[in-house]
Amino acid sequence: MSRLTLAVVWVGALGAAVFPTWQLWRSVVDPGQLFWCGGVVFREYEPWRQLFEPLAEPLRADLNLLVRGSSLSAVPAIIVLAAFARQRSATAGRRAAAGLTLLAVLQVLSAPYFDFTLCQTVPIFGGQWFVEVVRHAHEGAPSLVAALLVLVATQVLGPGEEVAAVAAAGKGLDGIERGLVGCR
Repeated sequence: MSRLTLAVVWVGALGAAVFPTWQLWRSVVDPGQLFWCGGVVFREYEPWRQLFEPLAEPLRADLNLLVRGSSLSAVPAIIVLAAFARQRSATAGRRAAAGLTLLAVLQVLSAPYFDFTLCQTVPIFGGQWFVEVVRHAHEGAPSLVAALLVLVATQVLGPGEEVAAVAAAGKGLDGIERGLVGCR
């Protein structure tokens, strides 16, 4: 890979890793609209949920606190910079990509989704929770793109393998673009 291409890939990975931090800080500085819910809400009796929710909800809240804290302190960007420091190490690239992927998945799974019609948080692992997870899956995409770019940038390839790897990476990025944009 040429130096210019490699520089563009690293800058793209850093930009994709910084995006969740920028987005979270933007919501902290300008909270946007505030909603108010009033009234009393009664839930149906579901025995499995009454046993499971007291265990799952605190874990979800703790994971959400860790993920938000890591995004506020720019941990994804730090991971990319650490991988850049060891850019000739494929192992460091795989580890950085794994960390970015884990953050992306936890960002989507640990978010507290709110139902404004019932005026309460959506119960975890309920049907509506799965719908909300799928609806908000795009929020983890910047970290996944950063992970993919770090993998591409840290692969140590010979001259013959480089052409095939660039073609495969182009197809992978094209697939991600189609999935995010919804075109074609």
